[in-house]
Amino acid sequence: EEEASLVHSSPSDFVKAVKNVSFGLDKSECFILLGVNGAGKSTTFKCLTADEKLTTGEVIVANTRVEEFYEDSSKMANAIGYCPQTNPLVYGLSVKENLEMFAKLKGFQ
Repeated sequence: EEEASLVHSSPSDFVKAVKNVSFGLDKSECFILLGVNGAGKSTTFKCLTADEKLTTGEVIVANTRVEEFYEDSSKMANAIGYCPQTNPLVYGLSVKENLEMFAKLKGFQ
């Protein structure tokens, strides 16, 4: 089971965009994060994919601390699949179709 425990604040430290998030996933599990606008979903995934640095806490993906992915993002691409809400990776496909296609590429049925 992979672990994630993180807190992320805006650069001005005015707003805690993500506070006390903690969860674990087995390698074969899929995970969808749902919530209202401004709840911190995008920021959470930016922290999980090393696009944003954590203020406190840690994220471990594939037995590797996410900080190690800051210098080599290609390692992250092999460890986690992520489909952001904007700019679909394959134009003309729905979100579901994009997710299904990339899940199949990663060996999911």
